[in-house]
Amino acid sequence: FAEAVRRSKLDKALTDKINATKRQLQKGGNPLAELQLQNDLKASRTLADEVQALDKKNYEHTQQSIALKKQLVGVLSREIEELSREANITRNAKQKARRLEQVLALQKEMEAYQAQITAESNELLLGLDITVAETDGPEEIQQKTAIVQDQRDIIQAKIQRLDQQIRDTRKKLSLQQNMLELLRD
Repeated sequence: FAEAVRRSKLDKALTDKINATKRQLQKGGNPLAELQLQNDLKASRTLADEVQALDKKNYEHTQQSIALKKQLVGVLSREIEELSREANITRNAKQKARRLEQVLALQKEMEAYQAQITAESNELLLGLDITVAETDGPEEIQQKTAIVQDQRDIIQAKIQRLDQQIRDTRKKLSLQQNMLELLRD
């Protein structure tokens, strides 16, 4: 992430420099400025390629992370089933309670992995390029439309969660203000 931020800042600096050189050339600038512009454009292209490679690497790592977490969820699910079966069979109350505690702990862990899978999947989906190309046929356009709709749903869900957080925070703030007023009186 830090590398992407550094490259983004470098890209902005190069873009600013390119724009300044273009303005200088339009005002009748010198040939050295044109050479500098060409060098900056080349550096900008190289930087864009590096950022694209980092994005691809991040995408691949996120896909691997999702796949591994799905495997973990499968293992946890099987373990939960086994422990639940053992808890149902056993007659010893302490063993039954211990098994059920283990089931609850594993369910909590599994839910955490499922939440991570959802978040990472949403991250991948939001990062997809859905630009329609002139060569796209009806099937590709439909696929890209479906992706845009999924992205919209993800964003709307985020907005709803943020709205709820705002409402909850306002309630807490109001309660705290009321408590302070009561304490003052």
